Formats: sequence, structure tokens, C-alpha cells
Amino acid sequence: MVDSMPDNEDRAPKVTGLSPAEGSPGTKVTIRGENFGSGQNDLVSVTICGMDCTMFSEWKSSHKIVTRTRICSGIGDVIITTKSGGKGSCTVQFKGIHESVSPTVESAVWVDEAHYFHGPSFPSIKGPASSSSLSKELNLLGGADQTALSPTRETDLKAQFPDKSTDVFSRNFSPDLYLLTNHMQCSFDNLRMGLKELERRVGNHQEGPTTFLKSNVYAIVKCLDVLKELNKVMNKDRTEMGSALTDGVAQHLKETLEEASSIFDQILRRKESSDSMRTSLSILHKFRFLFNLPAQIEHNVKAGEYDTVISDYSRARSVFHDTEVGIFKRVLNDVESKVAAFKEKLYEGIRKFPGPLDQRKKLISYLVQLEPERNPGWEAIELNQRWLLKSMDDLKSLHLSRARNLTNISDTNVDIDPPQVEFVLSLCRFFCNNAPDFFKLQQAYLQREMEGIQTAPSEEEERRSSDLTLQLESRLCLEVRSALLPTPAMNPTATWPHSSKQPIGPWLPTCLRHVRKCYSSVLKLDPPHAAARMQSLITDLREHAIISLLSQAAQDISRLHEYETWRSSSWLDLSSTSGNYGNGLTFGGSGDSQFQGAHVGSSQLPLLFENRVIEALQVIQENVLQSSASQMFKQMNVKVAIMQNVQAMMTSYVDALEKSPSLDKKQATFARDSLDRVGGSSLSRLTVEDKLLITLANVAVSREYVLPRIQTAFANQQYPDISEIIAQGDQQLVQMDQRVLQRVINLLQQPLVEMVEKLMQEYNVEWSTPKTPNDVSTYVKELLLELTEVQQRILRVCPALVDRVLPPVAAALVAEIARLSAHVKATTPQGTNLQIYIDILALEDALKSLEKNNAFDVLVPCKERLGNTDHTNKMLVDEVVRQFKFNQRLQIKCFQ
Repeated sequence: MVDSMPDNEDRAPKVTGLSPAEGSPGTKVTIRGENFGSGQNDLVSVTICGMDCTMFSEWKSSHKIVTRTRICSGIGDVIITTKSGGKGSCTVQFKGIHESVSPTVESAVWVDEAHYFHGPSFPSIKGPASSSSLSKELNLLGGADQTALSPTRETDLKAQFPDKSTDVFSRNFSPDLYLLTNHMQCSFDNLRMGLKELERRVGNHQEGPTTFLKSNVYAIVKCLDVLKELNKVMNKDRTEMGSALTDGVAQHLKETLEEASSIFDQILRRKESSDSMRTSLSILHKFRFLFNLPAQIEHNVKAGEYDTVISDYSRARSVFHDTEVGIFKRVLNDVESKVAAFKEKLYEGIRKFPGPLDQRKKLISYLVQLEPERNPGWEAIELNQRWLLKSMDDLKSLHLSRARNLTNISDTNVDIDPPQVEFVLSLCRFFCNNAPDFFKLQQAYLQREMEGIQTAPSEEEERRSSDLTLQLESRLCLEVRSALLPTPAMNPTATWPHSSKQPIGPWLPTCLRHVRKCYSSVLKLDPPHAAARMQSLITDLREHAIISLLSQAAQDISRLHEYETWRSSSWLDLSSTSGNYGNGLTFGGSGDSQFQGAHVGSSQLPLLFENRVIEALQVIQENVLQSSASQMFKQMNVKVAIMQNVQAMMTSYVDALEKSPSLDKKQATFARDSLDRVGGSSLSRLTVEDKLLITLANVAVSREYVLPRIQTAFANQQYPDISEIIAQGDQQLVQMDQRVLQRVINLLQQPLVEMVEKLMQEYNVEWSTPKTPNDVSTYVKELLLELTEVQQRILRVCPALVDRVLPPVAAALVAEIARLSAHVKATTPQGTNLQIYIDILALEDALKSLEKNNAFDVLVPCKERLGNTDHTNKMLVDEVVRQFKFNQRLQIKCFQ
């Protein structure tokens, strides 16, 4: 029987399609789907919207049935039931449409005409009359215009036609009132047209019966076939069984009665035996609780219903504890053995760690009820503390073995966390996840929550609980200190290997956050003598973290020159620049970080320095200080360490600035995208002179912007006053600036000075020939071009440095001309040399805007010795110099 059920479900009819999917009563519907049976005789029923349509159904195939709908409205299921498949299902639904059928329209189904009539002639009909709405549907005059009456006109008509109605089915129907109400605005021609329409519709109704029979011939023939078949079956039964069709039924009923009597007689004979047996069972039933208790305890223990086990056991002990009946004693012994196994299971539960605290408290509560003479709560607390200490030891052993393995490998990856840091983080996470449950269990024990009584704990219990808490807290602090803050005075169980390649300073803020979480978890629970040692540990970690972070920042700053890219702000928009140089060194532009005006030309090195210092301050503020900055900085050792590290930062930065131009790196050269200001050719790779110029710009930016902002940042975060250190750093920058400036001047002027004599030789300058000059010597023009090139190089890197660098270079050039001119002899009887005199005047006039500190006074002896001439020669000299200045006016304007 069970095996046949899946087969019936597989053969259940299923309707998947309807055509059409909606219609009025009598609509011919084609049903398509699966498993519609093997034939017409297999078909049991066909229902559409809950109405049985079997008598109209015609089986076509196992996938198709044709039927007609009955009166139904709304949306409903189409269900087919067969003998072979049972009741089926459907995935589509049919929508029945209710049509208003007037009394003069044929219908294939029964029509409820009650709502068509009202009035005293039909007293059994209740509800409002709807014949007026029907008359509107009829629209007797067809196309004649219908115009609604105004309220005033309608009142007048009711006054003229009292007790009259416009309802065509009412006895007091008035044609005049009907026309005035519905067609008052119609002309006579329109009314005649409406009359013709009404006559046409009446003529169409005469053809209705024939049309009705044609559309419903199948249903009528089907009904006749059913009546004919019914008559045939009745005649056949009468022929076979005679006229008395019910005699066989009566005989069967008589035999059934006799069989029932014989059965009842046997029951009566066994009545006495049953009564006596029932009495015995009732006696046994009275003590069924005790006899079923061993099996019930075992079942409830497996189901986890411990409360039921304890309740049943307590009840049995209270009732049968002093019994002398042997059978009861044997059952009680069986119960005690089951309860003993149950107790052992509870003890195993409280010895299992980790586990939910609520579940552990429930187990302890059960043991308290079963064994009030023992102290399972304290046993659970001691077990929990021993497990916590052992787990901390196992965690340390695991990380120590990893640390030793790493120290044995020479190429240790410095990007991974140091082993002691990983240990501290793991230890803190373990403590935060498990220690709170230990403290809560202590509180529950001291407050007698698991015993269900309200008594204050004894002093001995509080002392023992405090000792366990202090042992756990001391172990945590000892392990953290041995890993992060080792000292010779400490005596840890094992020593952590420390690597110089992996300082733990950058990880101290993270470790401090985790230790704080442990401290917070302890404070929230407020255990006895809570967290005094952890507070001391946090204070020491804060001091060490501040010193380590500032020291690490100083070390990073000492290597800033390794990340110098020499990207000058002349070519680079600082507001759109951002980069990362590793080891926490980042730079990025913002509105506050742009160096504009006179300091355009600085590189990113000042930004790197400032960002590294600000980053260290932010890390300290967010992860170390928080709200205790003023208290921390009052400690003398912290204050001294901060001042020393700030001093180291300043010294390291100055050294990095001075080292950067001399660093030989591939990154020191790069392709520049911009064009120089004078020429238009692509800028070549940077030279040492360019790097020195950028360094001078960096010094200026550092003094004017970076140092004041760093001092402000320290002051805003309530650090000790570092104004004296900033002043010392500024003085160091000034000294370095002078050294770099002198170096760049020497590098720029040396090629020019060496070029003077070479140019004279190249252009065959002959000052000894007594000829009348008509132009300035070519070497002077070449020297001015070379000096213009020097000026262009300075402008390309840092325009603000032109006034500092170019005048000394020009002074050196003039001094070299003066030195060479001192050996020139006069070529005229008056002791003059017009050519050299003109060259000196032209050079002096061209470069007079670059003269500082009377640097051109070295030319005065030469001009006095070679320039004493008459009026005619003086006019010649003035004309040549004037023409030179006119021809070279654009070049001379560059120096102005």
C-alpha cells in the first residue's frame, strides 16, 4: 500500500492550459494537461471554479478534455479527478464572467430572476429593486439620445406624475414619464429612429430559440443520453432480480445482525476474566512512576531534559526513601545507578572548556541540587582558572617555537609581524574571549545565583576568589611585559628572541589597544581587586610606545634622502601629487601643504619630513594618549625622552637634506615634461647644481613653513614646549644653507671663469693691435650668453634663488676679466687700449643690475689705466657701447 502511493502521485491529473481562460456560463472550454486518464469511464469529475462540469465533459485523450462551464464568477481552479490518478492539480485558473440576462434573453443555465422583481406582488423577495438599472441596460429606444435631468426638473416631474415609475417592469410604469426622464432633449426624428431600433431588436429575439438550440445542442443531447442510459440500467436490474429489488439487501442486513449477536455473546462470557485483570492492572498502574523511572531517567538524559530528571528523582526519594518492599528497593537501586551516571556526565560538562557560561551555570545548579554536600561551583571556578593558565602557557610555547624557527632563518621576512607581537595579540584576544566568563562565574558563585539563595559571601570565599583573579591578571601582565618590555629584573619562564631588523615600536599601538580591551573587559565586570596591575602595565606601554614611535620616526627621517625624487614644484603641482615611499613615508598635496610664491622649486622632501612627524603624532594621539596626554607629559622621563627624540628628528632631517644632493641613485634623474622658461627645448637630466638649488629651496621651505607647522602640531596636542629645539633646528638649517649656497656658487662660477681665457683664445682677441674698434669683442657676448644659461638653469629650478646665486657668479666673472685685463698693455701714445676698455664698459653696463657689495670695483683700476682718451675716442667708445646695448637689449633685460 505504501509503495503504490508514489505511483498514484505520478499519475495525478495536472491541468496546464485552458482555451479560453475566461467566459460566461455555458462557454465551451478546452482543457489541456497531463494524466487525464485512459478514457471516458476513467473520468470521475471535472470542476471549474468549484462547480461540477462532469456532465458536460467529453474525454478526447489523456492530454485533452472538452467541457462547458456552469454558473460561476471570479477566478478559480480547474480540477480533474480520475480513477487511476485521483484528484489532480492545476497551474492555470479560469475566470468566470457573470452576464446580466434579461427576462427576454435565452440562457443555457439557470438564471436567478429574484433581483428583477420587487413590490407587493413578490413579498418574499428582499433587498433593493434593481429593475430600473435593468431598464437602463435595455435602452429601449436604442440610439435615441439620453440626457440626464437637473435636480430641479426631476422634482417637477415627480410632482406632475405622482405614484408613477420609469421602471418598465413596474405596474405603475408611465411611458410619458419614461420619455421625459430619459429622452427629454430628443427630437421627434430621433424618437422615430429609436422606435425602429426597438422593433429591430424585437424581431431578432424571435430568432433566439433556434440560435439557442444550435449553441447548446451538445449539452441537450448529453442530458438525453444520460436519461436513456439510466432507464436502460433500471430495466436490466428489474429483468435480472425481478420486481423486488430490495429483497437481497434485507437478507444481508439480517445476516449481519446474527453475526453481531454471536460476537457480543463471546464478549459477555469473558467479562468476569476482564474485570479481574483490570483490577490487577489498576493496582500496578498506581506505582507505574517508580517502575518506569529508570528508563525515563535514561531517556530524559539523552534528550537533555535535566530539569525533569532531577524533579523525578527528588519525587521518588521523598516517597520511597524508607520503603521496606523488596521490589521497590531493587528499583530504587537501579535509579541510584542511573543518577550516578548522570552526575558524572554533569561533571564532565563543567570540566569541558571553552563552553557557554549559561550552560555551565545550569550544570553547576543541577549538581548543587543532586549533591548539596559537595561544592561544585568552586570546583568549576578552580578548573576554569587552571585551564586559562594552561592555555596561556600553551599559546606562549607555540609562538616561542615559531620565533626560534624564524631566528634560525637568515632571510627573515621583515614585513611580517614580530613573533612576540603576534603572541601578545593572540594572548589578549584569548583573554578577552574567555576571562570575562571566568569573572562572571566567580560573581555568580559569590552571589549564590546557582544555589538559588540570597546570602552574602564569606570573607574566606572572597579572599580565595581574589587570589585566583590576581594570579590570572599577574600572569597576563608578566607575559606581556616579557614580550614587549623585557628588563633584567624580570624572571620570565622563557626569553623572547629580539631582532634588530624587526623593531617592535611600530606595533606597540596595536598591542596597547588590545591590552586596553582586556583592561576594559575586567573593569566592566568589576571583579574584586580589579586590574590594578593591568593599569600599571598600560601606563608603561604608553611611555614605551611614545618613545618608540618618536624614535622610529627619527630613524625614518634619517633615511629621507633615499626617497628624494628631485621633482621640483616648478614642474609639479603639489596640490595633485601623492605618493608612497614605503616604511610609512608618504606625501600628498593639499591646500595646506603647498609651498608657493618665493619657494617654488622645492622638492617633496620637506613634505615627507612634515608628514612623517605628523603621522607619528597622530598615531600617538589616537592609539596611545587619547584623553591622558597632560598626565603622561608631566612625567619627567617621558618629557626628557620626547625632547631627545624631537632633537634627533631635527638633526636627522638636516643631515638628510645635506646628503641628498650627493646621493648616487638612479631615481635622481627623470624625464621632465615641461619646457624651460627661456628656450623651449626639453629639460635634460638633473645635474649636481640643480640638486643643490632644489636643496636651497627645501631649506627655505622648511624654515618658513615646515618647522612652524610642526611646532604648532606639538603644541595643539599638549606636548612639552619644543620652541628651543625648533630654534636650534632653524639655526642648523641656516648653517647648512650657507654651506650649500657656497658650494653651488663655486660649481656654477668655475666653468665660467675657466671659459673666459678659452673664449679669448678661440675668437683671437688681440688687444695689442692698434686698430680702431667698431664693436664689442665676441667673447663678451659669449660670456653673457653663458651667464644667461646659468640664470636660466636657476630660474628653471627655483626662481627665488636668482638674486642669491647669480650675483656672486657674475662677480667672479668680472673679477676674472679684471685679472686678465691687468696684464694688457696700452696700444696708443696716450696709454690707452680702446678695445679692452670698450669690452669692460659693455660688460659692466650689461651686468650692473647684478652688482652687490661693490663687487665690480675690481674694474676701476683697469678703466683708469686703459681708458684715459681724448674727446674723439670717448665719443667712439660711447657709440660702440650704446650700439652694443641696443643690439643686446633683450639679453641685458634678462639680468634686470
